[in-house]
Amino acid sequence: MDEDLAVQAGPRRKGVLWPLLGAVCFLLPGGVTYMFALGEARAFASDWVYISAPLLVLGGLCLLLVPGRLLGRAGWALGALVVLGGLGAAGIALDGEIDRRAAWDAGHRALRDAEKLCNGTGKPDPRAAAYDPKRPGKHPTVFVADFDHGRDYSAEQAAFERFEPERFQIDEVELLACMRDRRDTVESCPYSEGAVMKRDRVDREVRLIVVRTGEELFKTTLVGQAPRACQATEKFYGREAKEGAIFGEPPSLRDLMAQIEPFLETR
Repeated sequence: MDEDLAVQAGPRRKGVLWPLLGAVCFLLPGGVTYMFALGEARAFASDWVYISAPLLVLGGLCLLLVPGRLLGRAGWALGALVVLGGLGAAGIALDGEIDRRAAWDAGHRALRDAEKLCNGTGKPDPRAAAYDPKRPGKHPTVFVADFDHGRDYSAEQAAFERFEPERFQIDEVELLACMRDRRDTVESCPYSEGAVMKRDRVDREVRLIVVRTGEELFKTTLVGQAPRACQATEKFYGREAKEGAIFGEPPSLRDLMAQIEPFLETR
């Protein structure tokens, strides 16, 4: 009678609890590190890829055991299809993100190179957006400010922020606004022991350049305020300092923007 019961019961199926637990233990950290790999997305040869890839493979193998134990051969085939498809999709997504990041980096570097037009070492870039002064609306502009004196221009950043491109890419930008300080010594005051105090006026130059062609659309220099007069005694910082400077207030960024806004937005 015992033998008859054994025959009726048939072979015992293996449980799926441990494979499921293994899948969770491997896939959870594998998924997290894979997201970091996507965030970097520079190349397949990265630390995050080296960490996530074996975790995802081990998690996939654990997951493969579940339908195999439940459904037999059909389960093995279905599980293999799901696991291989998931790993393949992850690889394709990472490859696409690497290509997208490489293209973004190239566009970003190209725009950085184009900014050198401000100092005369850059070159026009035909990939830049075309500037059409008759087209209504804003013309995306990158501002290159070389200021040495006066208030930090970031305090007035809102004045030009609305003209900046949504993405810092060469194909998103039409114009460069080059702004820099120019010092003009209006007087040199001599003091004892050969010390000299200079009164320097700080003017500000602004130029507009079309990135695609290198054409200079506009150029002007705003004159700063006169520096205060030299006093009977002045402080020279440093033990051996023989020269100092008194600076006048430079023109504000808002004044500069007033000069170029007609080119930045066509109404």
